[in-house]
Amino acid sequence: MLWELGEWVGHTYGDPEIHVGYDDTVGDLAAGLLGSLLAGAIAACVARGRSARVPGPARSAF
Repeated sequence: MLWELGEWVGHTYGDPEIHVGYDDTVGDLAAGLLGSLLAGAIAACVARGRSARVPGPARSAF
């Protein structure tokens, strides 16, 4: 989303040659979605791996 805002600012206040068309926006949003899904999957795998190594609470013998 920040990338899209930066493109708009660049187009509006900088160089009008910066493309901010519909196809460009949809492509950028799709790439962001894919990256977010990948990052979420990696974070879930890392969290699952850490929780498997963490021992449970200590149990008293009494």
